[in-house]
Amino acid sequence: MENVVQFPCLSVTELKVFQACLAWSSKECHRRGIPVTPDNQRSVLGSVLSHIRFPTMTLMEFAQDVSKTNVLTTDDRCAVFEYIACRSDACACCDKQVRIRNIFTYSILCKPVPVLLFKYVSVM
Repeated sequence: MENVVQFPCLSVTELKVFQACLAWSSKECHRRGIPVTPDNQRSVLGSVLSHIRFPTMTLMEFAQDVSKTNVLTTDDRCAVFEYIACRSDACACCDKQVRIRNIFTYSILCKPVPVLLFKYVSVM
């Protein structure tokens, strides 16, 4: 999961990345036999959360679809809200760079993309 979320080019929105991670964390909680709570989801996601580019979401996406899940800590939610509203440097919890949405542009600008990754990303 972390390898995919770290990838600088995905053909889905950052909101979809978050939703996929949230769904995975729910299944991982069930697999581990622990209750699906925001704290447990945060725990099983671990460092994956820091690779989700929350500051690139719209204020509406973040407020309606991310903040209400309580998976991020209160401090992290406040930092992202401040960044989105003011573009301040307060958001150290996650990457602020916009992903390249076109995988072919990425392969031209940066480096070739492994074929296996195409299959995985298209499933998300």
